[in-house]
Amino acid sequence: NDCVFVITNSDACGMQGMDIAHVMAFFSLQQHGRWNPCAVIHWFNWVGNAPDPDTGMWMVKPAFAMHNTRHFAVIHIDTVFWAAHLIPVFGTTPLSPSIKFHHVFDISVAIGVVYARAKVRGDRGNP
Repeated sequence: NDCVFVITNSDACGMQGMDIAHVMAFFSLQQHGRWNPCAVIHWFNWVGNAPDPDTGMWMVKPAFAMHNTRHFAVIHIDTVFWAAHLIPVFGTTPLSPSIKFHHVFDISVAIGVVYARAKVRGDRGNP
């Protein structure tokens, strides 16, 4: 369940230039004799335009495309800025013991983003 900050607008500052994604798989493909490191990701959408006033964390939720299907994409590894740690927020109802870790993002009410300073590519400062 690796999550990352992905640079989606290199002209924007901080969080306005990044999005959050859940990495599903890493792979490389060859094009014109050159190997390109890539990742299959599931995008998250931002909830609001500022951090949550109670927690101070930016909030996200899983992104869905048409017909309520997950919004997947293939990205180049160079667009990955650094690792992100997401904290799921659940309601007041107890969770079933049958819930597996890979379902957490699907059943949470909201998801808080915590900055993780594990450098993936060149560090460009704080988000």
